[in-house]
Amino acid sequence: ARGEPVVTVSVQELSKRVQDRQTAEQSRLKQPGRDPKTVFDSKAPARTSNPRGGPRFSSDFESGNLRSVSRVGAAEYDLVLCADTGTNRHMGWFFFSVYGLKKGETYRFNIVNLCKRSSLYNEGLRPLMHSEKRARFE
Repeated sequence: ARGEPVVTVSVQELSKRVQDRQTAEQSRLKQPGRDPKTVFDSKAPARTSNPRGGPRFSSDFESGNLRSVSRVGAAEYDLVLCADTGTNRHMGWFFFSVYGLKKGETYRFNIVNLCKRSSLYNEGLRPLMHSEKRARFE
């Protein structure tokens, strides 16, 4: 916006901020008391139910890359991605569906293996979300 000062940050400072943020998030994910329950597993479809009636996940479509989901809190989920095609360890993007979200409820999805240090998500980029229901009424 006009009139706001421009802030300049060195590459080293930016790298340190990203690393600090990643370390803090990894520490949070390892907190005691987190009792993950698998609610989606693309390799074992029989394990894809959520007995508490929570969100249902899917990646059974072109380019879908969700490997598994574990419920770790009342409305918090750890998501694991499949490796990018042609690699055995790189995960630089994500594409999946979530159904059955409750209106007014806040959900937290932690993509725990998105492995791209220079990702724009570290700079505040937000994921693209699409709601077919919302699109019909707006």
